[in-house]
Amino acid sequence: MRRLLYAVMGALALAFVLPTLGWAQTARQAVVGTTIHGRVVRVAPTTNTFIVQTPEGREVTFYANPQTTYRFNNQAVQFNELREGTTITATYNTQGDRYIANAVTWGDTAPAPGTATRTTTTEQVPPPSGTTTATPAPQTNVPTGSTLEGTILRVQGTDQFIVRTADGKEMVFYAAPQAVYRFDERPATFAEIQQGMPVTITYSMQDGRRPIASTIVGRRRR
Repeated sequence: MRRLLYAVMGALALAFVLPTLGWAQTARQAVVGTTIHGRVVRVAPTTNTFIVQTPEGREVTFYANPQTTYRFNNQAVQFNELREGTTITATYNTQGDRYIANAVTWGDTAPAPGTATRTTTTEQVPPPSGTTTATPAPQTNVPTGSTLEGTILRVQGTDQFIVRTADGKEMVFYAAPQAVYRFDERPATFAEIQQGMPVTITYSMQDGRRPIASTIVGRRRR
């Protein structure tokens, strides 16, 4: 009789524990197909990450992988064409405390901005466990069209260059995708920037931190 009683009690215990374990495992599974709209505030090609600021002012770090797709104006592009200041729509999954980007779209492809959504519900993007909400940087923008004269020290990557100003300071500039280049009174390209070249740069500050060059005028070294 005792054996029968123990067997019944054991069966009841398993019936209670197994569904609980299954629920806990489901709760830890990645959220599939969540979408977020926002503005890119930082791109880190070396780590394949980018940071998006939501309309509520939160900053969310996304991780790209080889399966992540990118579309600009309905055309397939690459990660290195993602620019700071771009308004995007990103579809992502979560893996642990990381947001893994599945698809990133901007331009005519991206839907209208809003809060993060699923296909049937609207939700705020949850912060990963153990993280704190970032405070948006204060807006201390330099007026659009500020001008600076200096000398090119070096070029970095495909859109950055460092200038030494007349007072000896060094500034890193980011060339806007639509930047205009004129060297020796002729149209030029970013690739023609030379070390030691004297330049006059028209720029504006993005987020109070990054000088974005819109016009670069210079003279080639002889």
